[in-house]
Amino acid sequence: MIWPENGLLRAGGESFVIDAYSEGAMYSMTEVAELFDLGSPPSCSSTLTPVSKRELLAALLAALRDSHWCKAVDCQSEPGLMVPITLDVAASGTVQSMHGFDIARALAAAERRLFLLPDSREAQLEHALLLYFAGQWDEAYIELKLCKQDVGQLDGHTLDSTLARISCLLYERTTW
Repeated sequence: MIWPENGLLRAGGESFVIDAYSEGAMYSMTEVAELFDLGSPPSCSSTLTPVSKRELLAALLAALRDSHWCKAVDCQSEPGLMVPITLDVAASGTVQSMHGFDIARALAAAERRLFLLPDSREAQLEHALLLYFAGQWDEAYIELKLCKQDVGQLDGHTLDSTLARISCLLYERTTW
């Protein structure tokens, strides 16, 4: 749920928020409180915080990235059914390198999201993994090495495994 930073949307004495993931549907604060089990509407206003334009755009770019990613790997786009963009997926080799418009568009959305959220390790990792899945191994290797500096938030063993896999791919490519 989103709303402008300068306050809630108001109409007819009632406050509303916008659900960016449901084609811009508007919900009253009472509906939001019921939907998320937040208690009464006055108290749920303090529970929910408005997002900046940057965060809103980043969330929309993440949804766009996921949509193109799902089309590229031919999976459902529902969060519980989609193949995630994770180190485990990269390390397991279940998704092979791919080319085409869908992976390029997913990568473009991830790159723009990274510009909006430069301090987000999650955005950096997803961008690096999409570079890997797009077959841009040189760039992926560099990005993942940068991610490795922040291993406290990531699974270091899986990251090492993915880096080793990319190293092998780079070696194979140079020896052909």
